[in-house]
Amino acid sequence: MLAHPVRMVWQDADLEDVVQVMFSAPKRNFKKAVDRNRIKRIMREAYRLNKSELRKCCEEKQKKIAVAFLFVGKEMPKGQEVRDKIIVLLQRLNKELETNSAE
Repeated sequence: MLAHPVRMVWQDADLEDVVQVMFSAPKRNFKKAVDRNRIKRIMREAYRLNKSELRKCCEEKQKKIAVAFLFVGKEMPKGQEVRDKIIVLLQRLNKELETNSAE
């Protein structure tokens, strides 16, 4: 799923925890580690503040998933922009989990 500048990939996984998350920013576009770390920090914080619905959905459906958030933009993002996109992606994932479990 893509909500520019953040892409999310997920899959069912055999994990100890209900949800396992990874964040990535490309070295190709952001040469300085400081910039990559800042982007990942923004994404982690946005996920932390909005993860409750996803965890609750996974617990209800007894699913365990692995999720990766990949930053695909080429310029340093504004914090609010990334937060909004991660919220959109989490809502899409919740809908997808709901429809997959109904089948």
